[in-house]
Amino acid sequence: MKTATRILIALLAAKFAANAQEVANGSFEQPEIKAPVEILTPGQPGYAEAEAAMHWSFGAGAGICPERVLYAEQVAAADGHQVAFIQGNIDSRNPEVDPPSCIMGIDVTGLEAGKEYEISWQQAGRATDTGQTAVSVHIGAVAVPPLPLMTKEPVGTRGEWESKSVWFLAAAPTMRLNITHHILEAGSSTVGSESTLFDNFKISAGRSAN
Repeated sequence: MKTATRILIALLAAKFAANAQEVANGSFEQPEIKAPVEILTPGQPGYAEAEAAMHWSFGAGAGICPERVLYAEQVAAADGHQVAFIQGNIDSRNPEVDPPSCIMGIDVTGLEAGKEYEISWQQAGRATDTGQTAVSVHIGAVAVPPLPLMTKEPVGTRGEWESKSVWFLAAAPTMRLNITHHILEAGSSTVGSESTLFDNFKISAGRSAN
């Protein structure tokens, strides 16, 4: 009897694991960045080889860096030792003309259509920036237009993490999550002067809509 119970528990656990929703590499610990490399961003040597381990895709000016280095020079990672960043520019003040460089995204898998999910994460403005930054969050799928979950919400802290979360109704087993960085005002005329850091993305299931 005990053996049958253990087998049943193992089968249920395996089924749950197979269907579990996930934000892969949500703390950006893969791949591990080692000196002399300081950041991984598109166009940099080694980036293409590291893409499979990242799971995320990054536009130019976005990527992964270790804590307390460059864009995260005054911030310890919220989880682990690495963070993601999006470095904006003055052109991204206007959301209608945002360049694709100010974005990062990932496919969220294991979803159940018709069920609600919460995505949570930590974010922070770069400590040395002006603080005129905002974040938009969209999620979509094949044949499903991107749905706005957060629209140009100002980043409330510089050099300190703040907790953020959004809810969405799954329309497909896999959906694309995109994070966009905006600059609200021209705090500086220097291109690439504003950055937002991200860490510790997680997803949890809510109730079914049925």
